[in-house]
Amino acid sequence: APAVGGAGTGRETMHDRDAALPIEGATGASTAVLEQQLIALFREGDKDGNGVLDQTEFKSIMASSSLGLRKTELKRLLAEVDENEDGTISYAEFAPLAVEVLQAMRARESVAVAERELDAEAEAAANELVNG
Repeated sequence: APAVGGAGTGRETMHDRDAALPIEGATGASTAVLEQQLIALFREGDKDGNGVLDQTEFKSIMASSSLGLRKTELKRLLAEVDENEDGTISYAEFAPLAVEVLQAMRARESVAVAERELDAEAEAAANELVNG
């Protein structure tokens, strides 16, 4: 898909390779792995392939993230992310938010794993007490 705008125009898209990546390793992944994940997520959301996310595409990505955002939270998030207020989300605008979303999703996964492990340990301890 063609890039819309370009570096320095306020219309950077995922096709602009000079966009800085967020904090290296912020999600426990290498920078290269993180970049690939973000690009894949962005491309998945960019249904019309124009290099930016419109409001519908952005909302779809956020809904699929399982963060449980209410409509008002989603609108506020969209307004915060759309830094140049053009009604679309460029890759440069999207990447920092996506890192936070990935961190939240991984944190939830870690908590769920830890809860399952604790439940299994508690059940084993209870069985030990009951059954000797």
